[in-house]
Amino acid sequence: MKIRNICIFIIFYLITACSNQLKIKSATADSVIITGPAEQFVAAYHMAEKECGKHTKKAKYVSDESTNLNTLTFNCNAAVEENPETEAQAEEETAATEAAEETEITESETDVDIEEITEEPASE
Repeated sequence: MKIRNICIFIIFYLITACSNQLKIKSATADSVIITGPAEQFVAAYHMAEKECGKHTKKAKYVSDESTNLNTLTFNCNAAVEENPETEAQAEEETAATEAAEETEITESETDVDIEEITEEPASE
C-alpha cells in the first residue's frame, strides 16, 4: 500500500513539474508560439527574442483573447535601427502631448461659476 502511494506521488510530481516548463510550440521567421505558465512571461519573451533573433528580428507580444493563458504568441518584427533624429522627434511629440494634457487640466481647474463672481459681498 505504501509503495503504491509513493508511486502515485512520484507520477503526480513528474507530471506537474513538466507542465511548469516553457516550450516552443511553433517557431517561424514571422512568429513564435510558446506554451507554459503565464507567470513566466519574461522567460517566454527571452525565448521568443532568441528565436526571432535567428532571423535578425525582434519579438513583440501579441495579445490574443482567443487563446488560453498558457499560450503566448510573439510576432517577429524587422529590427529597426535607432535613428537619433527619429528619437528626438518622438521625444518632442511626447513633450507636446504632455504639455497639451497639462493645459487641459489647468483650464478645467480654473473654470469658475459665474454666479460665484456676481454674488454681492456680505454687508458689514
